Amino acid sequence: MLCNSVDRRAPRLRIGPGGRLRPVPDQPRQETPLERALWACLAEGLGNYRSLSPRWFEAGGGLSEHARDVLGRLEPIFVERLAALASATDANSDGLMQGLSMGPFEEKWGALPVALWLASETAEDPGALAAWIERGSRGVLVLARRHLPANLAARLPTLSPD
Repeated sequence: MLCNSVDRRAPRLRIGPGGRLRPVPDQPRQETPLERALWACLAEGLGNYRSLSPRWFEAGGGLSEHARDVLGRLEPIFVERLAALASATDANSDGLMQGLSMGPFEEKWGALPVALWLASETAEDPGALAAWIERGSRGVLVLARRHLPANLAARLPTLSPD
């Protein structure tokens, strides 16, 4: 007999380092516009990470001048939008989310910075990338604070504890 139901109590598993099974972290709650934006930054940033072409990197593996220029333009928008989303309501959050992951690639204020920061952090190491994924959407704020200039990092919002 075939069964189409899924036991929601059973943990989802993935193959981790050394071929060991590890639980996949549950998608975090997304009750506020900020939480939804951070989740979108992570999910879309991972997709953009996989789409980065060689023009985004120098020969030694660091970010190219082009990448740094684009980050310099997008990072203030990233901070401004997330700060606004921290106090936004569902009714006024759509406009603030616009451009996070849609539109021209170099204008994706949420997804592209996360993709470039992940590339800087992981150097194509699957284990390092997995560690950032496991941090979930809260990891986006950690990643941003590591890469943003101090004046912008200080303006990032915080999330309330779970």
